[in-house]
Amino acid sequence: MKCGHCKDKHETVAQVRECSTGGKLIKASRTPVTEPGMYQVENEVFLVQWNKEETRLYAKKLTPIMKGSEVHKLTFEYDKGSIYKIAAEDRMTVEQLAEMGKTTGHCWVCARKLTVQKSIKAGIGPICATRV
Repeated sequence: MKCGHCKDKHETVAQVRECSTGGKLIKASRTPVTEPGMYQVENEVFLVQWNKEETRLYAKKLTPIMKGSEVHKLTFEYDKGSIYKIAAEDRMTVEQLAEMGKTTGHCWVCARKLTVQKSIKAGIGPICATRV
């Protein structure tokens, strides 16, 4: 089958996945992602969401833009093949996301700067807290 990553042909789906993830395969004991949400793999945070047709999931990597030693803003960037290295067990809790928000002053769900005092203290906005 033809690989969308390198455009070569591979014998199995596993080989295509390995190619698209840079050689990192999901271990058989890990459960593939089946629902949208925020996930953390090693030190990277991903937003997993449905495509427009709602037929498959894909991942966007959360990237902090630094200004000196502080986070200036957060952005989500499509990261090709990253959905294959994320497992259901990697899903983040509201508490984990809030702790990151307290540290940076930004919501780690929608990437907006926290401006309301209650949200700054909580580390996450009230709407995003219900979306996780």
